[in-house]
Amino acid sequence: MAKSLTYQQQPLTAVEFALDAADRLTADLKACGPLGLSTLGMLYLNAAIAASHGQRSTAAVQQATEYVDQAAEIADQQGADLNEDWTMFGPTNVKMHRVDVLTRFEDGWSALEAEAACSLRRRPGGGSLVSASWRS
Repeated sequence: MAKSLTYQQQPLTAVEFALDAADRLTADLKACGPLGLSTLGMLYLNAAIAASHGQRSTAAVQQATEYVDQAAEIADQQGADLNEDWTMFGPTNVKMHRVDVLTRFEDGWSALEAEAACSLRRRPGGGSLVSASWRS
């Protein structure tokens, strides 16, 4: 729903929806293990992406970054890159979203620093960016 609202040019409503759902469902989702954690983490990442569709300001960048930070905390609890319910949620996905959000805000230097912190590297022979845990 949050993604759909973002695509329909309703980013503030998308952020509100994702955060309300996360607030309301946190305890139940955490109790579901990796599937619930993946869902909760993706709610925060969707809020971050939606927040990055608005006007660039220091407050907007800080807010979107905080949503990515919340997703990172959930990814740490989950402990690995998993594809629960086709989310591909985990530490690597969070790092990629951090770069995406900073790029959307045209914060190139911070995006480059975030990319450098990613464990993503090109494979020998010029392959695409892939996390080793996603190859299985």
